[in-house]
Amino acid sequence: MSADTEVWFCGPAAFGHHLRQGLQAQGLAAEAFHAEAFNWR
Repeated sequence: MSADTEVWFCGPAAFGHHLRQGLQAQGLAAEAFHAEAFNWR
């Protein structure tokens, strides 16, 4: 993953949490993950 990689995510909060953890484990900077969480009705 390059240093200028940014991730924008919109989806369920639990999935976003796991996605963030996995991407950070692969080297994504914490501030490079942007999320808009929503809940299913």
